[in-house]
Amino acid sequence: MFLQNLIFIQISDLLKNDEVRMKTAYRSEAYLCTMNEGNVRFEYEIRVLQRFLKIIYIYKKIFMNLIGIIFLLFGLLVIAAPELIAYIIGIFFILIGANILLASTLFKNGKRESIQFGKYEIFRKK
Repeated sequence: MFLQNLIFIQISDLLKNDEVRMKTAYRSEAYLCTMNEGNVRFEYEIRVLQRFLKIIYIYKKIFMNLIGIIFLLFGLLVIAAPELIAYIIGIFFILIGANILLASTLFKNGKRESIQFGKYEIFRKK
């Protein structure tokens, strides 16, 4: 019953201006959601929406657990090996510096407008 109320609330939130009515079908757990949109009337069986919301809830739970595990491992890495974090950040800045140096030396001659690498071409910004 809680999930059905939750579905009704979520459908109502999604369809704020549309008329949403819940009608009891043959059994108490089988519901139909009727909404009027213009002259067209749609009926959706709530059990399909229940399955969809359960799937979303499961994926959300798994995704949140995955983010928590990533933050936990990063925190443990910072505590256990802070110098490793320094190496990662240092390598990141070295790569950025190397790219800037490479681009500046390739475009050092003012006459050159672009660099070609096979099918790709990098243009100098004026």
